[in-house]
Amino acid sequence: MAKLFSVLFFGLLFALIPTAILLAGVMESYLKYHGIHEYFNPYFAYTLNGWGYLLSSFFVGYLLLYAPLSNLFRGAYLAMIFFALLAFFPPVGRSIGEILFYQRGVSLTLKNGEKREVEILYEGREAIYYRLPGDTRTSRLEKTLP
Repeated sequence: MAKLFSVLFFGLLFALIPTAILLAGVMESYLKYHGIHEYFNPYFAYTLNGWGYLLSSFFVGYLLLYAPLSNLFRGAYLAMIFFALLAFFPPVGRSIGEILFYQRGVSLTLKNGEKREVEILYEGREAIYYRLPGDTRTSRLEKTLP
């Protein structure tokens, strides 16, 4: 039982570190590049998959603490942190941001009631940030509560 708690606690902590680094890098390189102004905490909470995080926490905790060859996994963990830090380099962070958030050719009803095909740059909990094809400006559309 003590091993289970140590795996969970250690895993929750150490699975969070590379994830937070990666998402902070994407925020700096992708969101700010497109003029998207979101606070980190809601962006992080909305982007993070809770069940995936919990599952990865068990794997990370077990692999770093109790697995045979745990030193190999510790080295892989450090490499993972290094690769997460690469998201702070603008070309890498923008590419990751596009993979995570960018959607092309989405039909969206704008504020004036007009339905247009847009490029969604980021969809948060409270707003959708989009760009019209051929336009370089980022626009924000508030989500309406159901």
